[in-house]
Amino acid sequence: MTAKTFEEMVDAIQAAYARYITRANTELLVEMCLRLGLDPGFVADLMAHESKFSPSIQNPTPGSTATGLIQFIESTAGELGTTTTALRDMSFERQLEFVEDYYRGKIKSHGALTTEADTYMAVFYPAAIGNTSFEFPAFVTAMNKSIDVASYVANVRASADRLGGRVGPLLYPQGVWEIGVSSALSSKTPFVVAVVSLLVLLGFAVSRR
Repeated sequence: MTAKTFEEMVDAIQAAYARYITRANTELLVEMCLRLGLDPGFVADLMAHESKFSPSIQNPTPGSTATGLIQFIESTAGELGTTTTALRDMSFERQLEFVEDYYRGKIKSHGALTTEADTYMAVFYPAAIGNTSFEFPAFVTAMNKSIDVASYVANVRASADRLGGRVGPLLYPQGVWEIGVSSALSSKTPFVVAVVSLLVLLGFAVSRR
């Protein structure tokens, strides 16, 4: 698989999720991902699973504060300088800025997020980034039916399929990135992430001319 152009990425996400996200918002989503070196297909599938791209949706579980595009909880919202109440009232475009800030922080602390599992774990349980054999604590498995990293990825895929068709990788050929380059990029040095993001942006700036 080769990396797709910007328009091809937007088209692929629209083909799967046009019922839930406008083309204009899809373009914003892809642009955000390219700035961060994230695969837009993985982020789109995750958002479909978590919120159907709704910035106002709330987790119906009693006591849960999870809200919005990637289901921010109150403590996470506070770390980003906002609240879940404020997030619920935001447009997709405005809340996407907080999604970008959130992911940028995880990249700074954990390294580049190039694999499907790491893209998802950055939202679900950041301690599992880079470790597909991670054992979740008992309180997590109790609330999520004995979940592990592989089953969470499978759940996102199944949910995305039900909503219109999983997008999957658009930016990184997974056979290369998951096995080779991704492990080399697991350094926590922000410089590495900056270089990756710059190369991606330069490539796609040329492709859009």
